[in-house]
Amino acid sequence: HIVEIGRGRIRNRHIVIPAHETKTNVPFEMVLPQDSCALLDAYLKTYRVRVSPIPTPWLFPDAKGGRRSTTAFSKAISDFIQRETGIQMNVHLFRHLAGKLHLDAHPDDIETVRRILGHRSTATTLRSYAEQRTDHAFRRYDQTISALRDEVDRTAPARSRPSRSGARK
Repeated sequence: HIVEIGRGRIRNRHIVIPAHETKTNVPFEMVLPQDSCALLDAYLKTYRVRVSPIPTPWLFPDAKGGRRSTTAFSKAISDFIQRETGIQMNVHLFRHLAGKLHLDAHPDDIETVRRILGHRSTATTLRSYAEQRTDHAFRRYDQTISALRDEVDRTAPARSRPSRSGARK
């Protein structure tokens, strides 16, 4: 699923996943960022050979260089996260974590999340993340009201300025 295009310094790596291997039955392709390529190179050079010294086409091989059991690998990842962080998480939740993290940083950018998750419809994405967007909306509304109150506090004469508790000064 990792395809190299180009040579030497002018090369890119793409993740290419055919439709029949995706949850949404939609093919997925993206260029890997250079930082991710550097991490991939470090893993392949230093760590994969510790799992399987046998040359293998698999990114995460078993000890004999074959395809690692998807179920066992998923459980190993979940167990590791639980042990190290105390958080219960399965590999499928990485999709939702990606959406949440992006919307935390860019609350109005539902389209990027839709594309990253491979949803055909924005409605599907909105159903999954509507509550998070509502939380952001309330925070933005609260910031607006607080800014208006601060403006009133700055411009009102000192003796007639109401306090935040509603009592007059």
